[in-house]
Order: sequence, then C-alpha cells, then structure tokens
Amino acid sequence: MSCRYLNYSEIVNLAWTNRRMMNIVRRNYSTALEETIQIDTLDIDTCKYETENELFLTMCRSQLFKKYRRVSFFKARIRSAQERRESEEFDNKLMRLFGRYLRYCTDPQFANQPFLTWFEYALNHKTCLNVGDNFDPIIDFNLFIRKVYIRRLSIDSEQSNGFWNLIRFFDTNRSRVEVRDIHLCPSWRLEMANRERFEKSPFLQERLTKIGMRMCPLAHELMKMNHFKDTVRFNFPYLDSDDICKLLEAPVKSVNVGTGSISLKRLLPKLLSIMPFKREWEFPHLNNLDNKWAWDTISEGLMEKFGNRRLWRCKKESYLSREFKIKSFGKKLKIWVDHTYGLQAFKMVIY
Repeated sequence: MSCRYLNYSEIVNLAWTNRRMMNIVRRNYSTALEETIQIDTLDIDTCKYETENELFLTMCRSQLFKKYRRVSFFKARIRSAQERRESEEFDNKLMRLFGRYLRYCTDPQFANQPFLTWFEYALNHKTCLNVGDNFDPIIDFNLFIRKVYIRRLSIDSEQSNGFWNLIRFFDTNRSRVEVRDIHLCPSWRLEMANRERFEKSPFLQERLTKIGMRMCPLAHELMKMNHFKDTVRFNFPYLDSDDICKLLEAPVKSVNVGTGSISLKRLLPKLLSIMPFKREWEFPHLNNLDNKWAWDTISEGLMEKFGNRRLWRCKKESYLSREFKIKSFGKKLKIWVDHTYGLQAFKMVIY
C-alpha cells in the first residue's frame, strides 16, 4: 500500500480508519501525525537574496499574534537531500527552538516586554544549539513546511529561477496550504514557454485564488485555462485602453485592474455585444479619456443601442456614483461607476 499521492489531511483520516492503518502511517508517514503549527498568513519572497534556494518569509500566525506582536520575519533555505542529511540534527534542534519562539510571540505574559526578533531569540539561546555568535538561524524549508498548517500562502517573485524552484519544491513535497496567492513582478518578462509549467504544476492547479502579473500574451493564455478562468482572480497593475478592450475577449470570471486608461465610448459597444457578462471585474482607478462624466457616456451609448429606457435604467446611488442595469432578451449586465476623484478619473465595476 502507498500513500504517495495523498495529502496530509487524507493520510490522517486514513490513519484513524483502523489500528492496522494507524500502524502503517506511523511507520511510513509519522510526520502527518505530529502536532502542527497554525499560521494564518505566510508571505514568501524569492527576490531578497542572490541564491535562488534562499527565501525571505513574513509570517503572521494568528489574530493574537497581530494583537501582541508585530509581524515576524525569518529566512529559510531549500536544501538538497545531501544537505539535509548532513545538517539533520542541527535543523531539528533549530526547528524545536523556532516552535518555542512562536509560543513566546503569542504568549500574553510577554506582551509588555521588548519584542525579540527570531534572530535575537535564536542568539539568546545559542548555547542549546552549540553555535557561536556569528551563526545565521536559517530554517530548513523542507522541515518547516512539514510542521506547519498555512491558511493563506502568498508568493512574491521578481525572477523566474527562484519562483520555479519554489513551485518545483511544492510540486514534489507534501504541504498543508489552504489558499494560495501569487504576485509576479511587472518587470519580470513572462515567456509563453512558461504556459506548460502553469498548466502542469499540481501546486498551481489546486486552491490558487489570485495571480498578480503584467498583461502579456501568457496572461491571455492563463485566463483561458479551465482550472484558472472560474476560480482565480487576476490582478493587473496597469492596463491601457487597448488592453482593456482585448481583455473583454477573455472568459475569466474575476479581474482587478489597479490603474488604467479607458474610453467608455469605445468600450461600451464591445461590452454590450458579449452580454450576459457573468463576471466580476473591478477598476479602482481609471483615467477618463472621453473627458465626460462616465454615466453620461454610458447613457448616450445605451440610448444609441436600445433607443428607449425600457431595457435599461440608471440608479443614482449618490451625487458622484451611478449604477446601470441593462436587460435585453433575458441577458443581464450591471455597470457601477463612481467619480469621487473628479471628471478625469473614476472607479468602475462590471458584473
């Protein structure tokens, strides 16, 4: 019998089926039964160091952690099998000390005392590690990921090698991660050759909720993939008017565009041609290229398209915001616009 393709939670459930299964799991996958460290959010930055195997981690363990302590930072390294064998004893000691450090961070009795970073805490306990003053308490990432349960994992990357090295690690190692977000630096040139990697990675196909990246041909391909288009929210830092018009061709359900430029007079006919929309697209800060109130442009476009107010209506939610509801042949579309920033800039939500 093999548990090779099961995750930790499935192995634990299997272990409690009967005594025989419990003995099999204890003998072959004992780490699945060990006590885990609960972490609310873990941010991994692959860009801080020149070595692609070193990671910079930012951790928030719980609401209690937020209340009493600032966010904790530490370094981790993805070790090879040989490196793990050579430093196994030290890594285990360091991981036990790290568990004590997390309990220290969330213990209310230390709330009024000066906060110690992980480096300072490890240095204060160097005697139990048998190390000198110049040691760097770098956690073995393989050992760390086996000991923790992560509710939300966020990966930030500016370079291809570090990112794919980390994804390759998660593809080949078990982990307890509920929700996964990815933020790729806009300066990173994403090649179409990466499409197959996104498509075949088991880690990226399961429970991925956000992808932040710049608009490129690869982004259009990712938005067409079945396991991305309905469940993943795509975040783009900036899109111009041409990019936004091209975006309408994408079947992706959820999109957020940080800033951009747009001509509603040009966009509206294309938007009406693909009703029903059945998507949730947000544009928090758009540059208005029409030099006209957005609701006036939309009203004129709808009058030109439908000719009367029976198929659409405009609701004035406030002095600076309007909501349009369009219904034609059973198809529905809603557009919400807000001109809080003035005539030249507005917010828009299409759903």
